[in-house]
Amino acid sequence: LTAANVAATAVATACRLGHDRDDRWLVTRPLDRPSGLWPAVRLPIYGSTVVVRRGFEPGACVDDIAEQNVTCARFRPEALRTMLDAAPSLDVVEHVRFVLFDEQALAAHEDALSELLD
Repeated sequence: LTAANVAATAVATACRLGHDRDDRWLVTRPLDRPSGLWPAVRLPIYGSTVVVRRGFEPGACVDDIAEQNVTCARFRPEALRTMLDAAPSLDVVEHVRFVLFDEQALAAHEDALSELLD
């Protein structure tokens, strides 16, 4: 892995997702996994903030989103459902720009997500 690889990934991701220097990403995945490591490596390149949570705990993640003004996150669909159930209201997550899902996880839980969005 080279610095050029990291830079190319950062640029491609920013182009795909959009970029706001004020973004604050919540990372709950271990930093020894790509889904935890990449945001921690990529976001400082953008000048954005990484909010690291050790492990996933729904109520604590909702608190982080509200208190740390988290705008972006990546979860498994079932984790998002658990978090939304733990939220006192959707007002605490209104500033979130997007949540990323793994494609396989998303396909496996499409019905559950449809229900959440309705």
